[in-house]
Amino acid sequence: MSRTSRTVGKWTKTFYEGVSTFSLPLEPIKIIYTDNLTTDMGADYIKYIDYGTRTWLQHNFNDGDTNNVQMKLGEGYEVKFSVQTDYTFTGMPGAMIIFDKVSFGFDATPDGEANSLNASVNSISCTVTLNWTQPANMNLGDKFYVLRSTRRDGFWGISGFDYEVLAMLPFNTISYEDIGNATIGTEFYYMVIPVNLSTSEKGTSTYSIGVWTEEFLSQYDTFGIPLKMDWNETSDWYCDNIANTVGMNYYEYNEQRWSWHSKNMPKGAFDPELKMTEGYQISTLSATIFSFIGV
Repeated sequence: MSRTSRTVGKWTKTFYEGVSTFSLPLEPIKIIYTDNLTTDMGADYIKYIDYGTRTWLQHNFNDGDTNNVQMKLGEGYEVKFSVQTDYTFTGMPGAMIIFDKVSFGFDATPDGEANSLNASVNSISCTVTLNWTQPANMNLGDKFYVLRSTRRDGFWGISGFDYEVLAMLPFNTISYEDIGNATIGTEFYYMVIPVNLSTSEKGTSTYSIGVWTEEFLSQYDTFGIPLKMDWNETSDWYCDNIANTVGMNYYEYNEQRWSWHSKNMPKGAFDPELKMTEGYQISTLSATIFSFIGV
């Protein structure tokens, strides 16, 4: 049995000639700024919202320190290209696994139990409920450790680890509640790992799952989807599921303009699927929070 490395991925996005939107699909390994990314992408400019003034600011190609800010996961951006460009983002997704050992623990094959960990969030109590499938090879004396980290690579660690053990559960327990912790601005990653207490042997863990709780500011904010969810939802779904939402702006590439879906519009009317790597604007009556769940 050996410990795995952290997970690192790449995601290629096609940017068409003209204006489009984007968000970071992966957490960068190193901090990047609008100056770094504009140069690397070959973009004419990148626009972002300045939340102090609630206005769009623009960093142009080769502008140096003018409007040069750190690029952040979960934010939406506008960008312009003179020619169609394919750009590959690299970084960490929200999925990790610690050990890969088929003989004990979760089955890590594509359809195996290691993929079974899922989460839900109660928006009122801010409680995260975890559920998973019991591995077929667990025995009476085995336990589950439920782990939580605030970092995407927190379960891995080259010089140490950055997670806490939330609970040690009997082998036949397949759920756990992390009570009241999905609050404003939190970013948690959860993992379940089986342990044989008589030998202290750790088996193959589940893949981790992330819970990203975002605060959307009153009146006007931008966002990008920070975790890969099981399926894409439409703007109407987000309007219904994010409290106090008035509506959302999304970009129409063919018409080179922003378009609007109001909460009062019926499902299907100006109602695209919202996807990772795209940037969006949200209008709310008052500040509100929403939890993204994915990998």
